[in-house]
Amino acid sequence: MIKFSAWQIRCNRRLLIATVMCHLHLVSLRAQNAGDMWGVNSSNQIFRWSGSGWEQIPGELKYISIETDGAVWGVNSSDQIFRWTGNAFRLVPNGALKQIAVRNGTDLWGVNANNDIFRSAGAGAGWTQVRGALKYVSVGGDGTVWGVNGHDEIYRWSGREFTRANGALKVLSVAVGNNVWGINSGNQIFRRSGTGWEQLPGELKEIAAGANGAVWGVNSSDQIYRLAGNRFVLVPNGALKQITIRKTNSVPFD
Repeated sequence: MIKFSAWQIRCNRRLLIATVMCHLHLVSLRAQNAGDMWGVNSSNQIFRWSGSGWEQIPGELKYISIETDGAVWGVNSSDQIFRWTGNAFRLVPNGALKQIAVRNGTDLWGVNANNDIFRSAGAGAGWTQVRGALKYVSVGGDGTVWGVNGHDEIYRWSGREFTRANGALKVLSVAVGNNVWGINSGNQIFRRSGTGWEQLPGELKEIAAGANGAVWGVNSSDQIYRLAGNRFVLVPNGALKQITIRKTNSVPFD
């Protein structure tokens, strides 16, 4: 019978754990469906998740958002609005936004260069201004809307108006309801916990939450991270300044 030293057993155990974790990491990356994530890099180039990596899409956008049904919208450096047709991004002739958030084809939100808030019922419906001022807005898969203003104050849409919530964030992402994630001015990561906020380890500058529990983000070096348990782990391929995740129909991680 072959005998192993305690040192060999420890080494083999570490190797086994590392191999399993690596395998789980690769499996979980492939679990996100092709087309369920999009992003833009520092040159405003557009990328789409293929199921195992990133593929470049023609065009240039500075911010991008994906609907629950898979349709994709974005805005360019001139604040023009674009919609993905399935093979190209086409200009939406009305409106000018610096940031856009879409739930579906009839529930769109955005903010302009003056932090004015707008919503729309679809590509041909035009934009209606909503009272208030926000620099960033996010809409969840259930229609819940959150945003932050120029002072990093947090607001939630009540159905009639935006009401103040506690905390301070520079950007946020709502999956559904109270499932909200955000980043503060120090790039610290927070998630909504009851009526407060819980800090998680790590630093990100942008974050995107999916309704299935998937959360991805990018840091100040444009490295891409995803949530694994209660921590964010580096995704080895790609470099993006902003990322968006489809709110439904994705396979959960881990």
